[in-house]
Amino acid sequence: MSIKENKLSPDIATLGEDMVWNPLLKRWNCIKCYNFHYRTDAQKKDLYDILRQKEEEERAFDKWLSKQIRREC
Repeated sequence: MSIKENKLSPDIATLGEDMVWNPLLKRWNCIKCYNFHYRTDAQKKDLYDILRQKEEEERAFDKWLSKQIRREC
């Protein structure tokens, strides 16, 4: 993919590797994959929903685990 094809702003894309930082997932993705998976607002919303659900599940588990630990003490 050439730099001209890159639709992402240069401050978030690395020109040498054709990679972009995904702040939601906190990892690097190739620009082609990023544009395929996260280009539209609907796709970004789906990702936000998945991440929010994961965070809620982790909080619920932490709360449950804390109660279990307190019972044993």
